[in-house]
Amino acid sequence: MDELLFDENYIVFLQNQSLDTLCSLYYEIHNQLMDIIHTHNEEENYKVITAKRAMIEGTIMTKVMQEYGYSLDQYAYYKNDKMVA
Repeated sequence: MDELLFDENYIVFLQNQSLDTLCSLYYEIHNQLMDIIHTHNEEENYKVITAKRAMIEGTIMTKVMQEYGYSLDQYAYYKNDKMVA
């Protein structure tokens, strides 16, 4: 990417959100991205939305590692000391 898509304020905003809020934001952004892919509307926003989704994903993974002490993959398997899919 040639340009900075978001300033540090957006990253700080994400870091201050709960995991539930981040997951909701991710779901919303993911749906916008899928809409663009399937309808070809607003294709000019594809790069921005993809960057947003990546930043949210990274923040979620960081929070899971900080709060639970292991990676997102491990979290998926051992949530609440139970094996989950």
